[in-house]
Amino acid sequence: MMRQIVSFIIIALILPLDARGEDATVFVADIYAKYQKIGQEFTPAGPGADTLFAPELLKLIRMDQQQANGETGYLDWDPFCDCQDTEGMEVDSLIVTTKGRMAQAIVKLSFPAEKKVVRLDLVKVSSTWRVRNIGGASVKDLYGFLSENLAED
Repeated sequence: MMRQIVSFIIIALILPLDARGEDATVFVADIYAKYQKIGQEFTPAGPGADTLFAPELLKLIRMDQQQANGETGYLDWDPFCDCQDTEGMEVDSLIVTTKGRMAQAIVKLSFPAEKKVVRLDLVKVSSTWRVRNIGGASVKDLYGFLSENLAED
């Protein structure tokens, strides 16, 4: 498994930046490689979120953060792993299907006590891929979940 993660990192490092913008698989592999950096905690909705999320989804994430006033908002888990704690997380497989400016990634993850599957819906914004929606066992439609809950407030 570690070999797969290392392969993803190597692909991401050797491809020129232009190619990274064109390849949805590399984009998704880059996201999950961030979790493997020793000594660094990766917070998807933190700094750099604009390089991960499509503007529409990022707007909802930021609105959730603002309305929570420093407390935990509706998004109280990491949607990229459908979990609270990424300790022991490994990427088992990553399958990306691309159709024009849209793509879908199915990411199978292993944790010490369970396995999970996460779906990332991607859209090309300018020449780079961004996540426009995420689905997992907890929430099948993150965009819809945030839209609905934030509208009720």
